[in-house]
Amino acid sequence: VLRTSALGAVHERLLLEAKRDLAYAQLSVKEIALTLGFADAAYFTRFFTRHTGLSPRRFRDLARRQLAGAAPAKTPLSEESRSAPGED
Repeated sequence: VLRTSALGAVHERLLLEAKRDLAYAQLSVKEIALTLGFADAAYFTRFFTRHTGLSPRRFRDLARRQLAGAAPAKTPLSEESRSAPGED
């Protein structure tokens, strides 16, 4: 009983893993893209930006600031930074 399509569920899972890796791992954006199954880092960047409204690099910067205690007004790790399922 999903509130989204199978593809939407896969996208949500990819975004969750990408956000975790960007915030906590010391991997480059290209390495994260490859570990998530993207053949091209540019396609991963477009995918991530389209779904979150932030580039992977910007998300990483904001997430690390938030984790360090200097939280911005709109936190990248919150649900608010994601687009709703189906808003492609």
